Amino acid sequence: MFRFLPQLLRQLHSDEYAAVPYDATQRAVALQAGERLSGIADRLNVPVAPFAYDRRATALSLELLNRAHGDTFYRLHRDAAADEAAAAASFAGRSPVIDVQTHIVDAKLWSGPMASALATFNSLVDPDRWRDGMDARMVDASMWAALVFGASETAVALLTSTPGKPGENILENGQIAAVREVVEHYAGSGRLLSHTIIHPNLGREEIDWMPDHVKMLKPSAWKVYTMYGPPTKAAPEGGWYLDDEEIGLPFLEQVMRCGGPRIICTHKGLGGPIPGASMKSTSPRDIGPAAKAFPDIRFIVYHSGYERNPDGQEGALSEERKAVVLSEARKERVAEFRERFANPYIAAERGYIDAVIRPRETRRRLIRALEMLDGKRDTNPPRKHGNIPL
Repeated sequence: MFRFLPQLLRQLHSDEYAAVPYDATQRAVALQAGERLSGIADRLNVPVAPFAYDRRATALSLELLNRAHGDTFYRLHRDAAADEAAAAASFAGRSPVIDVQTHIVDAKLWSGPMASALATFNSLVDPDRWRDGMDARMVDASMWAALVFGASETAVALLTSTPGKPGENILENGQIAAVREVVEHYAGSGRLLSHTIIHPNLGREEIDWMPDHVKMLKPSAWKVYTMYGPPTKAAPEGGWYLDDEEIGLPFLEQVMRCGGPRIICTHKGLGGPIPGASMKSTSPRDIGPAAKAFPDIRFIVYHSGYERNPDGQEGALSEERKAVVLSEARKERVAEFRERFANPYIAAERGYIDAVIRPRETRRRLIRALEMLDGKRDTNPPRKHGNIPL
């Protein structure tokens, strides 16, 4: 298969799920697109690599799909595969294009565990682009602005960042706000929304700084990574939960009173690009209890609870694997229930149990309780009525 294909025809996948194989028609279309892509790029005197991500390459893909299926499913302007204006007209629409999450990096901060984990993850899921390593300059602010607001139909975008301690992340909260101010100056107010990243499990000061963040950074929402960070009481394997009393609930209470947005965007699953990610804490099971306890806060989940399989790629779900997957899911839920509810110490913490008796003390406790009842007599009150007339 060709190294460079239009984005629409590439077999994209994640570090858990292998790409779904082409069927015969898709393979034929991909072969034709690979051949024609390089020819069009040569004729236009542009490098084939960036041209593969151009809207004209998308138009080429749709044109070939129409032809392969013998009908016009996608309406395109003439020469949209080669002419930039025709391609732009083909994809022009009346509805705004909103990118709900974008990332950039500061090339000067491109070092350390976060940069290494992200580079490795991108090489796995996008080897055609990053097989020779990840060049941070290709994902910096200037390249991001050119692609998101210059080479696409994006009307509104949201800028976020990865998790990381201050001074160790690849993009800091202050830089996110600075980029938003630049975009507002040149592109108009409201075109770029921003996250402020909060790590409540890294110390109380993370929560205490939130009112200052509201004034200085003006976030559109708070972003949290529950699978990141040191062990906590609720998550001894690492990370934290939105509904745990030590970390999550104090954070939610601060969201309510700090004067900022009552919107929490939480990264769930997709632990591959996050160093030391806790697989348990990627679970979205805490979203429901947190939302019930704080109905005035809106919760947005990124990646929809996707959880990486530590044993390797699973592949697409098939009928043969369905029973196995359901059985594994049931075992996980049963184990979670036992850990959270079928546990006498949890009940004791909440005052539901007067005492937890050790097995060797059971005999003595029972004898003492029975001795208290020795000699007790139960006297019923005298009957006041006989049988009623029938």
